[in-house]
Amino acid sequence: MALSFGLKTATDWLHKTVARIQVASDNHSGTENQPETQLSIAEAETVVTENEFQTLTPIVDPDKEGYQPYFKALDYALSRDDVKNIAITGPYGAGKSSVILSYLKKIEGRKRLWHRLKYWLRFTSLKPADEHVTISLANFETDETLKSSESLSKEQSIEYSILQQILYKVDKGTLPDSRVERIHTRSVGQILTTSCLLFFVLALAIVVTTLLFPQKIVSTFSLSLAVSHFIAIHPVWRWGCIGSLSFVICWYLLSRFYRIGFFDRKIALDKVNLLKAEIAAEKQNTASLLNLYIDEIVYFFLKTKYRIVVFEDLDRLNNGHIFIKLREINQVVNNSSLLEKKPIKFIFAVREDLLKDAESQTKFFDFIVPIIPAVDSENAYDILSGKIINFNAADKEQFFKKVSLYLTDMRVMNNVINEFNIFKKLITGEISDIKLFSLIMYKNLCTKDFTLLDNQDGFLY
Repeated sequence: MALSFGLKTATDWLHKTVARIQVASDNHSGTENQPETQLSIAEAETVVTENEFQTLTPIVDPDKEGYQPYFKALDYALSRDDVKNIAITGPYGAGKSSVILSYLKKIEGRKRLWHRLKYWLRFTSLKPADEHVTISLANFETDETLKSSESLSKEQSIEYSILQQILYKVDKGTLPDSRVERIHTRSVGQILTTSCLLFFVLALAIVVTTLLFPQKIVSTFSLSLAVSHFIAIHPVWRWGCIGSLSFVICWYLLSRFYRIGFFDRKIALDKVNLLKAEIAAEKQNTASLLNLYIDEIVYFFLKTKYRIVVFEDLDRLNNGHIFIKLREINQVVNNSSLLEKKPIKFIFAVREDLLKDAESQTKFFDFIVPIIPAVDSENAYDILSGKIINFNAADKEQFFKKVSLYLTDMRVMNNVINEFNIFKKLITGEISDIKLFSLIMYKNLCTKDFTLLDNQDGFLY
């Protein structure tokens, strides 16, 4: 539908309207206000461009009024030491990730020293916030051939990914005694410090050797006889130095061995070939990687300030055992006497039908926060009509009311709008906006059948 002065899009109409205002303003005030008018044109174009496309990421808005009841509930749950497993429930696309990310951003200010001081002086009732780790795993629907070609078992691969995202959150310097290998970037200062320590230990070893075998050292290196004579007439001083220096050397070497995990690796040797320098280690068979590395998880929380772990999209894996295993891990970690003063809390973003009934949910989780979907069949029309800017059709309101019944997922709606705005600029005048929007909706909702159109096949063909 063309506008009255022959332009096809609302953007062109806006530019021409602003240009007319500029001409009228120039006739009255000359050229003094020309830079301001040009700035108005740029600002108007920016507004149109920003509203034209929508991101598919969660909406992070800690000041949003609709999120405040959720924030209050999470504040209560996290302030209770007896609440360790928190569920944020809702269907896919309800906005669970948006609520979680908005809340985590809101409590950033509570991590500062100023807020901790205010809480300590009882100027505020809000507890200081803890650091968090976010773990996101998902098993999206892919081709059947990709599903069947898994090198590891499904449960072990899930546990491996969880361990990776937890333990690799920090560098090796934060977890010096960890047995998990990772790349450690060494600075020039660290290399210089290590070199000085090695030189110092080597010097101590030379001194100890001299004290143990004074005659041999003096004859070998042609030293003065006064050295061996001094050592011989002071036996107490001699053996005292030997014992002290030997203790320093052993302490340094053992600390290095513990640092690399030499004594912690439980390796069962079943074949040793000294001639070929071969050692074959028996593979460790374990049903759970989380159980095998439970000490690493406890060590991670002991050495870091992370006390909140957020799990997203685990329900898409359709594996209930992993939730049971994570709850056991939470129990084991919190039972550790080293972490009893500051409990570890798990937050699960899951769909409401994860467990079979209400009794199972309330038994499994210590606190549940339900999320009302941001988009449903009741308000989808209002959201859709407010997001689309350039849609030329006489009966677009009736059309939007019909198609909005199928766009009850915010991400799908945003993607349909983005593709519509892109294709409309590429296909000008060849197809109506209603037909184009309908095809793009079919492309997103029935993707597999839409791709068959290229082969002249499918239900739509």
